[in-house]
Amino acid sequence: MKWRTGIGVILAGLSASLLIVAGCSDDDAGQDNNNNHVLFADSGVTDSTTPQPDGATGDCDRNGFTVVSELATYSVQSENLVYQAANSSELPYDRLSLESLSGWGGPTTPGSFTLEGTVNDNYETCGLCPRAFSYSTTGEPDKQFYADTGTVEITNIGTIGGTFAATFHNVIFREVTIDTSTWVSTVVPGGEVWCIDNFSFNQPIEDDTVVCAQPGMCIGDDVIDFQITSCETGNPVSAYSLMTGMNALWLVGSHEW
Repeated sequence: MKWRTGIGVILAGLSASLLIVAGCSDDDAGQDNNNNHVLFADSGVTDSTTPQPDGATGDCDRNGFTVVSELATYSVQSENLVYQAANSSELPYDRLSLESLSGWGGPTTPGSFTLEGTVNDNYETCGLCPRAFSYSTTGEPDKQFYADTGTVEITNIGTIGGTFAATFHNVIFREVTIDTSTWVSTVVPGGEVWCIDNFSFNQPIEDDTVVCAQPGMCIGDDVIDFQITSCETGNPVSAYSLMTGMNALWLVGSHEW
């Protein structure tokens, strides 16, 4: 999402598990945050038929999205409303998100919103921003997608205590890169095309400061094993193996070094 993030994390582990005992915080619109693992309450929602970009079979490299877990959260500080869904509770997995960003003119009332040819067809200018990510077995997002075609029909929207409900109609996500200094999303030449049609969600909106929007990044949650580059050897090391015999590990993330 277009926000700034600072991370200071203390991990405590026993045998082959990790436990976060101090979490992270997000503030106002700014830096992209692609590496948020979203493993929420079970859902089981799936879409039905999927569109083809030009009506021809085979133009879509991926079709549809099956929800295993989902969550909608609202930030009082940034006034951003975010729906996120994951299609697996284990790595690798894909993440689907729809962001309504108040500071960028995102919708606050129900309606039908066209993506193509509007401010919403690029992440730089969008107020209603449909995104998707593919995470590898290392827990890193190896591909990201932005939808620049189709329609998002919002039937319910609000803040904490309300409901966020919407349907994707003929929405086409294209593999992109995003410049984090300008937020411009650029289609990757020859990249994947992901088609999602008749996908609906209907989620209660929860406070993002109270509800943990990213399990694996919150106090008391078990953490999926991930890799850290060893300063000594330069090789990737499993965090689980690194924690063997340790009582605690303090990780500090830095934007630049």
